[in-house]
Amino acid sequence: MRGGTVFGDAGFSLVDVMYPGLLAYVLYDNPDAFPYLNIGGRRTDGAVYASERLLLRTPLARALSFATLALWQKT
Repeated sequence: MRGGTVFGDAGFSLVDVMYPGLLAYVLYDNPDAFPYLNIGGRRTDGAVYASERLLLRTPLARALSFATLALWQKT
């Protein structure tokens, strides 16, 4: 058993993980849930995301994120 997950049990190992589902994702990039907050353009979205970029791999982001991106490699 590697990692104690479905992927680990299938012979994959975790290479990288980040948690991009922070405030920008929930409020700005989710127009179905919050259509009134989907204002501005790509520049606004980029600015909000850039402000959160340093947090994407932190324990705080892991605790608060609504989305996870993981890269697995077959071993």
